[in-house]
Amino acid sequence: LSFEECIDIDVEKLKTAGVVQDDTFWEVDDEERDRRWLTYWNSQDEKYWTDEEELCNGEVGRGLYVLQLYRWFKEYEYNGNDSDVAYDAEQILVMKSEKLLPDKTTQKVDINPITHFIGIEDMDIVAKGGEKI
Repeated sequence: LSFEECIDIDVEKLKTAGVVQDDTFWEVDDEERDRRWLTYWNSQDEKYWTDEEELCNGEVGRGLYVLQLYRWFKEYEYNGNDSDVAYDAEQILVMKSEKLLPDKTTQKVDINPITHFIGIEDMDIVAKGGEKI
């Protein structure tokens, strides 16, 4: 398959599951929204391969971050009666992965937003050879 064919397959899976077929996804209740997303996600068991023998699997759906974050935030807002741990959505840090790329001149990686978030001392991180952290 070509990359374009992989995209077409994934969009069709999203449509079939009811995730992107119309504007009703955000109008349904949480249970129906979860059902639609899980139907799509479980459809990833069917594997397709590109002409370059790379796995073709969820390129579009994995990029729908809002749907994945919605589920995480919903889970963290849930305080189950069986748990003595109270979760808080403020315990989730969302940031762009590009923020972890090294500075082009100093090769330093600014992880201070992470250290501040988890409440530890700031750190100086330097990448070797411009590699990602």
